[in-house]
Amino acid sequence: MKSKLSCAALAAAGIALSGTVAFADTTIIYANSEDGAVENGKTEIANGKIRMSAPGGEGFAIFDSENGQFIAINQDDRSYMVMGKEQVQKIADMQKQVMAQMEQQLAALPASQRAQMKKMMSSMMPKMAGEAKPRSYERTGESRKIAGYDCEVIEVYSGDSKSSEQCVTTAKELDIPEEDYAAVRGMMTFVQDLANSFGQLSDGVLDFGEPGRDEIPVQYTHYDPRMGTSTGQLKSVSHDDIDPLVFEIPDGYKEIEMPDMDDLGF
Repeated sequence: MKSKLSCAALAAAGIALSGTVAFADTTIIYANSEDGAVENGKTEIANGKIRMSAPGGEGFAIFDSENGQFIAINQDDRSYMVMGKEQVQKIADMQKQVMAQMEQQLAALPASQRAQMKKMMSSMMPKMAGEAKPRSYERTGESRKIAGYDCEVIEVYSGDSKSSEQCVTTAKELDIPEEDYAAVRGMMTFVQDLANSFGQLSDGVLDFGEPGRDEIPVQYTHYDPRMGTSTGQLKSVSHDDIDPLVFEIPDGYKEIEMPDMDDLGF
């Protein structure tokens, strides 16, 4: 997927939600222009699950907060991949092995070549450059009115680099029920655990304001040196009933297993 919603490496740690809770449904649509002519993403939330759809039918991802897992759906080849705690641990273990082998090979190179190769590989495997960059949030004090909502501008930093600028309002202001936003919190925890395991993810991926403040962006600009700059603005929020089938893996789709070291050629 070309959208920011399409992070191939998404991982676990969702929250368990009581089956006795009566859930409301929420659909959030963003567009890449003020007139809303071109949609660039839709997020649907119901019954502890979140579906994030890329524009153009390129695919979608489902986050299941009860089971603590992401399911990435590829509509082109009718396949899907599940990533939960077990898969995250498997990838983390594989990354450690790959890094150890690479460090061994780098040690045999002259110092100048070693530095150049390490810099190149760190862009592909951030952990080679050390731990994930700390994420910080700065409240600018600037206020705007976007799509009819009052919002506050925040800047998101990965280390010293600004990765995102968002104008955020509260989930309550958008009438998003607590039960639905609980699933969003679980997803944010999930993504943060992934970043801790693998190093920095693509900047701006799945940012929903500052953690702990129950925020939703009504306008955003994400900056990423690998994926470029993307912008979006809230087009609509609705609470119509969502067909439960949209959160299911389509019939006839084949599961793709996580690769192992042999598959990667190590």
